[in-house]
Amino acid sequence: MTSYRTAKTYLTYYFNGELDSIIDRLRRRKNQKFSDDCYCTLSGVMLRPGKSSNKSGHADITAARAIHLADISLSKERNFKRYSDLKEDIKKEVEKYDQRDLALLKADLGLTEYTKTELIKASSFSYTKAKKRLNEIFKAFDPIVRRAFGDECD
Repeated sequence: MTSYRTAKTYLTYYFNGELDSIIDRLRRRKNQKFSDDCYCTLSGVMLRPGKSSNKSGHADITAARAIHLADISLSKERNFKRYSDLKEDIKKEVEKYDQRDLALLKADLGLTEYTKTELIKASSFSYTKAKKRLNEIFKAFDPIVRRAFGDECD
């Protein structure tokens, strides 16, 4: 049987608001600008020599630093977009389920005061049917998380 550990983790983050906190933190980091001191290379030490692309034979340390900082900015932007897209995709998928399915899902994730067993009894599900339904739900969410994070899910 397939384990949906990663899908469960991000669904828990979605329902308890942690995903919103992550996105807010990533938004602040993405919008944070580098100070001029970050570009200064006067006191910098190169541990490995840079390859020169100019005719003087000397590496341009300032340009290398600027490129590195641009890479950091791009990485922050991509990470923010990854989590924002994940939240929107989860939201679209959650809207497809009725309240009974969502209550069962939240109970399985441990996000309600009711246990999964109490909800199964109250909703006239059999335990086997409820387990099957949960697997179907997690199976629907798993590709969403895998699409957002790729090989990091394994």
